[in-house]
Amino acid sequence: MAGIARMAKKNQVPAIAVVGENIESLYDNGLSGIFSINRGAKDFQITKKNSKVDLILTIESISYL
Repeated sequence: MAGIARMAKKNQVPAIAVVGENIESLYDNGLSGIFSINRGAKDFQITKKNSKVDLILTIESISYL
């Protein structure tokens, strides 16, 4: 992911990442935004069960940019 971020930065192309957890260090490589699918620290079984809804909520958040 860091390589893609650097390439986007070099070519002045905005890039975002949709991740399972927030990886702040990727901002240094050129990402314009990082969006976590997880809505807080939860047990994996709960996260797995809610993943579809959480992904939809994340995509909706991104679409408002």
